Amino acid sequence: TLSGILLLVLGVVSAVRARPEKPMLQPLADEKK
Repeated sequence: TLSGILLLVLGVVSAVRARPEKPMLQPLADEKK
């Protein structure tokens, strides 16, 4: 469902911000704000 996908995206974004070990994912997260 859409809500499930949104939750997954939020979780990934929060994980990336908590662990900035993957700089390639940061631009994608910024574009989906």
